[in-house]
Amino acid sequence: MKRSLAFKYIAFTLMLLILFNVQVFAVDNTDAGYSIDNTSDTMSTVSETVYGVEDDNNFTYSISTMSTATSTVSEIVYQVKAYYKNNKPTLDNWEEIVSLKLAGEDFKASSWDLTSWDQNSLDTDSPATAYAGRILALIALGEAPSNYHGRNLLQELTIKQQQNGSFGGSINNTVWAIIALDEAGVSYNKEKAVEYLMSQKKSDGGFALSGTSGDPDITGEALLALSKHRDKAGVSNVIHGAIEFLKNVQLESAGFTSWGSENSQSSARVITGLLAVGENILDVEWQKEGKTIIDALAAYLLPNNSFKFSSSGNTNAMATRQALRALAELEHAGYGDYKPGSGSGGTPSEPEKATVRVRVEGLESSLADETVIIEGTAFDALIEAVGSENVVAPGGLINSIKGESGQSIEDEGISTYWMYYVIRDGEIEQESFNQGASNYHVENGDVIVFYIGALDDSWNSKTYFPVVTVSPASPTVGQSVTINISEKKYTWSGLQDLTSEERAVIGDYTVKIGEIEHKSHGGQVTIPNVAEGTLQYTIRNQSDVGYPNVVTYKESINVSSGSNGGGDPTSPDEIEVSVEIIGKNNQTHFSRSQITLPKNKANVFEALKATGVSYKTRDNNSYVYEIAGEREDLTGTAGWKYKVGSSIPGGPAIDYTLKDGDSILWFWAGDYTSTSPGGGAISPQEEQAVMKEIQESIADAIKKLEEAFKSFVKGVAAEEFEGSSIVIGKDNSMTESQKKALQSLLEENIVSIQQKVEIGKESIVTDLQNEVILKIVKDVLNKEVEITIEELEMDENILLPETHEFLSSIYEFGPKGTVFNKPVYLSIRTAIPDGVNHEDILLAWYNEEKGQWVILPTVVDSSTGTVTGSVEHFTKFSVLVRKSPAEELQEEEASIQIQFEDVDEVNYPWAVKEISDLAEKGIIKGVGNNRFAPAREVNRAEFATLLVKVLDIDYTKEYQGRFQDVSEEDWYAVYVEAAAEMGIITGLTEHSFAPYDKLTRKQAAVMIAKILEEKEAITPIELKDASEISPWALDKVVQVMDHDIFKGFPDETFGPKEYVTRAQSAVLIHKLLME
Repeated sequence: MKRSLAFKYIAFTLMLLILFNVQVFAVDNTDAGYSIDNTSDTMSTVSETVYGVEDDNNFTYSISTMSTATSTVSEIVYQVKAYYKNNKPTLDNWEEIVSLKLAGEDFKASSWDLTSWDQNSLDTDSPATAYAGRILALIALGEAPSNYHGRNLLQELTIKQQQNGSFGGSINNTVWAIIALDEAGVSYNKEKAVEYLMSQKKSDGGFALSGTSGDPDITGEALLALSKHRDKAGVSNVIHGAIEFLKNVQLESAGFTSWGSENSQSSARVITGLLAVGENILDVEWQKEGKTIIDALAAYLLPNNSFKFSSSGNTNAMATRQALRALAELEHAGYGDYKPGSGSGGTPSEPEKATVRVRVEGLESSLADETVIIEGTAFDALIEAVGSENVVAPGGLINSIKGESGQSIEDEGISTYWMYYVIRDGEIEQESFNQGASNYHVENGDVIVFYIGALDDSWNSKTYFPVVTVSPASPTVGQSVTINISEKKYTWSGLQDLTSEERAVIGDYTVKIGEIEHKSHGGQVTIPNVAEGTLQYTIRNQSDVGYPNVVTYKESINVSSGSNGGGDPTSPDEIEVSVEIIGKNNQTHFSRSQITLPKNKANVFEALKATGVSYKTRDNNSYVYEIAGEREDLTGTAGWKYKVGSSIPGGPAIDYTLKDGDSILWFWAGDYTSTSPGGGAISPQEEQAVMKEIQESIADAIKKLEEAFKSFVKGVAAEEFEGSSIVIGKDNSMTESQKKALQSLLEENIVSIQQKVEIGKESIVTDLQNEVILKIVKDVLNKEVEITIEELEMDENILLPETHEFLSSIYEFGPKGTVFNKPVYLSIRTAIPDGVNHEDILLAWYNEEKGQWVILPTVVDSSTGTVTGSVEHFTKFSVLVRKSPAEELQEEEASIQIQFEDVDEVNYPWAVKEISDLAEKGIIKGVGNNRFAPAREVNRAEFATLLVKVLDIDYTKEYQGRFQDVSEEDWYAVYVEAAAEMGIITGLTEHSFAPYDKLTRKQAAVMIAKILEEKEAITPIELKDASEISPWALDKVVQVMDHDIFKGFPDETFGPKEYVTRAQSAVLIHKLLME
């Protein structure tokens, strides 16, 4: 449906406000019930302006802080509402809507942005809690949950009720289903639901997600659910027991603790529950030394009128919305005039001057990089940095800085404008996107970046934000330093990861270090053997048509000598901690004893970030719900927890301050009560989504294949095949940058899929990056099948005719021997190199009996790099390309010396010769397109296989099943068997080899030492981290160092838990062969 002109005008205005740093002048929005009035002659003193926002009750909000010692509950409610209006007008959570409604907001008469709160998908598989939140928010907005985009959410939720009265999963699903359905006034089996809820009461009278003891948070919510059912038998007694439980666990501060630490949310939830059942929370029985629960909650109020979760935390979105709800309920219950006596507010201090850095990035060069001291806004900082004469900003809209303005690129449908964002404590400050530069007040240490950015005709941003980390964070002389680069985009829902399509456009980065330029590979640049001093670096990524794909990033790396008299190697501004991440089935995702953090980021969340392991969070990083691809289980209480030392703090990781020497363990908890790793067996993955353009490509290919299949001659070997593929998308072939980006994406992605497919159902089996896509059509299976797809290392035993070469990895599909009664469709994405004839690209399957690659009917889409073919059974598959006679001649001439484009003297001077030598001998191979992927980490199965091949060990013996995690069908099984038979490997335990675990330096050293067959080193070597090496392994580590196969680091450490990369493994093998 087309948008109206009025809607377009509103959208345009919003984009101006958020993206163009506009300052609002003389805007009178009487319909919204408030006005903002600034005039142009006050722009220079905008930091002193107090904005008045008048609501329907004629109460004026002020951005200044009010002391909780003098403010009433009602006044605090209004101040929190002012926080939302001034800082967070875009509401992105159902509870914000419910809380603000309780606080008196009229969403129909106010200019709140309500486009983001229901962006998360809601389908029939979603838990009851997700339904309840959506229903409660719709009611608060005055909308009907029974007609939500044509769906009756109330009916869908009631259907979820089970025979035992529950709504499935953990207790909170039933709690919130009762609350939502009661609020909507619809019929459901209330008796059974309430009976079930009462049956979950713990012996102490409280309620909890799991375990034997009550939890204040869940108990407060249970009281809210039971409050409307006191007419039912037994409910009053259960409520009384829950109240007594809360009295027994109340702290001396008058607050409550959950997950091991006192926090604002627990007090807020208890207040809400107690008010619902009519408790007088000012009664002496709820007071501790004169303090009330209200006092305990108010203690977490911050000067900006938001709430923090813990005593040492910052603004927390979840804490703020739950506190507002509790305060609004207090006001409704008659506590509005109560003045909390122990709040953290106070008399507002005078504004302090802030030292900030201002960078101005033009289209092609940096225009300014200045440090200034100011009191005011981001716009004030810009004026101070470049001078008012160099800024043209009529009406607050920045048109020009230092003579450079935006422009229109009509052929591309792109326009560029001046924009800005703020980096605070190393993180992108999201609130800066919600305010113009002349309204955003800066803080000490902020980095303010003004940049020329691009928008397309639909107002989608085409310039993204860099996220850069350096490893190690505090390098010493002689170490290799890696700069890791990724990107974020800002949408109405906040900072988001880029889609694969968006990332493909970006390609590689140009990283200038001093006067030398480097190209990134897979988002990384490694600087070997760094010298003492400061390394200045600049990261750029420009589009081909003249605008930045990513905002330019400038920073420096301080390299120390590594010697400070034998004391603590960290600087006074840093701490050193150890981090371990253990996931499902006790799989170790990360383990390292030396993670360096700046003291201003010394918290558990930053420690997780520093590992480089992928993660996902909610509520401004307050809640970590996924690590290493393993996501919380919404059907129960399994998810991620962390330990510091032996304790489980329980609060948000971002709020837990670390000290030097702390040990952090992130672990997968089988349920809410788990205190150590364990549980959560890996289950088959859910069906993954396929990008729209890939879907369209496959749909077009299938149409072509259906015709081609009729006349295709099956069973022809690659070397005998004289036909060609069908090519589509020629007119829109991938650009060079898109190819490079796709190649990097494919190199980093390892396909490993396990997914159930039901009978008679059309299904898609794919990985997160859509590298391999299998489309199962209806009625091709006569039983439910668990399909597996594994990406294999190139194996010299898998023969390839001289007439062809691989254009993709080899993928093995299981269950082995599966045959379909009609074709299914397999698509593999590949970055097609320049100069390749697309008609010569073919999908093929491997006939193991004959040692032949057999060609399949193939369609190649030049616009997406997708190669699709018809498949009738499962085996190994790959994409091949037929060589031209000229290529074969060039290959013969070039075989004298093999070099890879991503292994050069600049980035890998210590490995170039070794990699080239081993490649010439056929011992190692690249990953395709003349690339070696030197930074990719090696797993235990790969290294064991390499050792067996290098040493020419007989691996023809069948696998004996000695390890439970290695099956006979695994490609590496015979190599593991051979290595174990020779005593090179013994496994992590008697029955576990952990083939896909990343190989550590200690493990590699032990394997090589067993090959050397010497009992001890000739020359003793002292290592500072010897205590981190198991006694049984220490001699072997020293032994391989004595043979100069391994080297230690300049700081006299070995780094036993560091992972081995492909480049490093090549050097190790080369040295072993020289023995």
